[in-house]
Amino acid sequence: MSVHSAIPIILGANVGTTVTTSLVALTFVGNRTEFRRALGASTVHDFYNWLALLIFFPVELLWHPLERVSGALTDALYGTGWLPNPAHFNFIRAATRPVEHAVIHATSQLSSALGPLVTIVIGAGLILVAVRYLGKLLKQLMVGKARDALISAVGRNAYPSAGGSSPSI
Repeated sequence: MSVHSAIPIILGANVGTTVTTSLVALTFVGNRTEFRRALGASTVHDFYNWLALLIFFPVELLWHPLERVSGALTDALYGTGWLPNPAHFNFIRAATRPVEHAVIHATSQLSSALGPLVTIVIGAGLILVAVRYLGKLLKQLMVGKARDALISAVGRNAYPSAGGSSPSI
């Protein structure tokens, strides 16, 4: 695939992550406080991605700056040892291939209209399960000084909350 064809796909995939953040926010629906925070973070992420698309896509269509810069970097770096060889670098594919084959086998007996829908439902379910377990794992790992450092770095907010309380610095 050419870089010219890949850039709109990459921009679209970036917007596609907005669905993922919304799904992640839904995994916190059992805890009202965490759900509100997750939904707020999801909304900011969604707005940022859509705004970036609205800015970069027309600019790319008119003047192709991303295509030119990526082409120049690839030409300068490929073959120098700075970039890995893509033929020997796909360890994610090897890790996910068994799940991929299981989903293909499970949906291969379905009709051409129903098969893709079931695949999407299975994919969304797998994303929710992965995010749920990743969240639990991160909560267990973030203890002690690591947790305190994260809270002190991210938890500070110089702006008043929606409730109107004064800022805490």
